[in-house]
Amino acid sequence: MAAALQPFVPPARAGRKTERVLKVRPIEISLDVADAIVAELHNLAEGRTIQELEQRLRWTYRNNPQATRQMDPAAVDEDDFVRRNTVNPDVRAGAQISSYERYTFLAPDANVQYEGSDFHISDVPKDINVVIARGDGVNGRFIELRLQTKFKDFSEVRNEQLNQILIQGDDLNWVNAAYERLRGLIEPQYLKTRQVIYGNCLKFFWSSVVLLLFAEYRITKWVQPSFNLQSPLSGTGALVMFGVLTASVVVFANTIIAAFTCWFPFFEIEQNLSRSRTASRKLVLAVLMAIYTAAAVNVVALVFGPILKRLVSSS
Repeated sequence: MAAALQPFVPPARAGRKTERVLKVRPIEISLDVADAIVAELHNLAEGRTIQELEQRLRWTYRNNPQATRQMDPAAVDEDDFVRRNTVNPDVRAGAQISSYERYTFLAPDANVQYEGSDFHISDVPKDINVVIARGDGVNGRFIELRLQTKFKDFSEVRNEQLNQILIQGDDLNWVNAAYERLRGLIEPQYLKTRQVIYGNCLKFFWSSVVLLLFAEYRITKWVQPSFNLQSPLSGTGALVMFGVLTASVVVFANTIIAAFTCWFPFFEIEQNLSRSRTASRKLVLAVLMAIYTAAAVNVVALVFGPILKRLVSSS
């Protein structure tokens, strides 16, 4: 059967392509939504698989009568032969048509790839940080999803191309319909608070750097009470201070990105985040709130403390 159903390469269709990009915001994907997205890609790929199988069956019917009689002697004509055997699982298995859908999951401990949608979330490694999924359909249509929550720097955090769904096809109506279906699935899943933080990550970072600098000044005053910003520094002292500040900013940036994406990743899939990360979230959030509150109080004390002292002493 496999020899009879020779691979068939359909003629290329030149034409205008339409493309739409759905930008994905910080999101927690439920299992139902994940299944719906997979079904969207599967249906697209299934259409191409059926098209290729029909083309092979028609070629076999027209060019290999002996194989046709062996495969389905009850078929009355070409259309009946194609209709009966398109849904025949043995014929589909014998045709050995390549899968037109692929799902790739990258995680800290393991990477897996599935060709076809025959997998469950329990088969996927815990704490995935990259998802790449693609389904190819007829006439060059495809949907490609990419999600990432492991970032090297703030440029990657702000790079919208790392978290998007690309939809391309030869039919504007199909592209728009697929775009709206996918948008309707994912928009209710967005995490509003994380959307604000990730969308304004540089503003939050530099605000945190200011708080860090004030905290370093407070610590320096505790270690060396005679330290004063108005006192001139020697060349060595200035170089040391510049080095400390630069190292603090670099380490602080890497720590913020690693810590925040660990406990509050850009995307989550229900039941995939490890229990250790989800269980410690409240503790981490409480610690962060305490640190930022103390840092803000420190800034107010350093900035307005001398002013209040002068006001009190003058009165």
